[in-house]
Amino acid sequence: RCLLGASVGLGKTVIIAGLVNLLAAAAEKEGRQFSFLFLGDKNTLKELHDSLTRFSGKRLYTVTGEAASSKKFFSVVSLHDRPNVVGNHALGSQSLFYEEVRKYREETGENPFDLIVIDEASEVGKATGSFGQVTSQKYKNLQWLTSDAERVVSLNATPFEANLMTFFHQLQLLDPSFLPTKTAFNNRYAVMKYQGRGYAEPTGEYQNAEEFRRLIKYRYLPQTRKSLGATVTDSSAELLVAPLTAIQKSLASKVSMPQMLWDCPWYFDSSLPRTEESTGKLAALEKALDEALQTHETVLVYCHFKEAQLGVKEFLYDLGYTSEILNGDQDYETKQLVISAFKEEKFQVLITNVQKGLNFGHCKRLVFYSKSANTNTMVQIEGRVTRDLDIEGVKVWVIVAEGAEHKSFKKQMVDHAKASRDFAGRDHSLVLDLLAAEESKRTSADTTPVSETRQG
Repeated sequence: RCLLGASVGLGKTVIIAGLVNLLAAAAEKEGRQFSFLFLGDKNTLKELHDSLTRFSGKRLYTVTGEAASSKKFFSVVSLHDRPNVVGNHALGSQSLFYEEVRKYREETGENPFDLIVIDEASEVGKATGSFGQVTSQKYKNLQWLTSDAERVVSLNATPFEANLMTFFHQLQLLDPSFLPTKTAFNNRYAVMKYQGRGYAEPTGEYQNAEEFRRLIKYRYLPQTRKSLGATVTDSSAELLVAPLTAIQKSLASKVSMPQMLWDCPWYFDSSLPRTEESTGKLAALEKALDEALQTHETVLVYCHFKEAQLGVKEFLYDLGYTSEILNGDQDYETKQLVISAFKEEKFQVLITNVQKGLNFGHCKRLVFYSKSANTNTMVQIEGRVTRDLDIEGVKVWVIVAEGAEHKSFKKQMVDHAKASRDFAGRDHSLVLDLLAAEESKRTSADTTPVSETRQG
């Protein structure tokens, strides 16, 4: 029962396939059959199935959390057949799957799977309650599903979580008795501060880091590019600061959703044009794309809001760029078609809010039209263009609106990145390098800003 925190591109799926082969060989010598369950993000099931099949040589069934998928699976297979299953996180909450696991336990007194793997563990371990607890039924069902499994491995593509409580819950899922209570854990390892609500809350900074690392070293196995000697060559990140337009400034005093104002002011007034006239970020996006597409065929644009995605696509069409959108509204088959077409360079720009797991081929250019307050989320997104061990020839642009968003980037995000680095060490990342440069500017008046552009 351990958590593997390996950077993007270091082959977590291959490592699991190797573990499967090792355990299956040991079971065969003992005259018994081995089976495993691998749960991941719904967007990555096909890639997970293909990779695990390729590297383990085992027959696998893909089953989703939809009732029809489980019904089809159990019409041809019984858990007594000891099948190997790849599914999404929601499968653990699917009523038919839940019931079949319960019946198997009653009949045999054991879990139907020798190994349960939970990919993207941070997604199911996010604290959702006001006091840092996980309230999702998905998490509770995974606790039930894994409670009697002999081996449980969680996977996380970031070496460390910015939110310490998210990390706590990932370890709690592996072993509820391993760590102290949430309150004691926070008081010991998170810097707490009273925020005027009558109780202390984590500040995002950490303490007693060395003690914490010793405590978890046999449960948490970090693996970074830097620790493996990987290199970064001919790669960089650039910050583009986009001035607010007159339209955005006039709306600022009337609306209470600043991120929508910065990314897509047409959300508040559908008659607004999707052009530089209404949105400063679009001018910065045009600059980044003009540079990127001079030397590369494809560009990935991370855009959080669906309203912004549609507006960006319209803007790119007027510029003469071909683009497609990839988001959670599309079914699995449509997503695969879009990804395949992007890999084959059938269009130039993929606009998406997908953060994890998917492989977009050899794309080497990424633009953050939207930023995230969580630095690890941005590192995850960056991982879509840095999937090789050595980072070579990659360029990233981060666009922020002038004013509050720019200040947040320079203060809040820099502080989060510093806290994570101080607590868990540092890995190769262009986004983290950019944040480190911002930190250096704050601490040294002599530093010359070389990676920041004010896009007028």
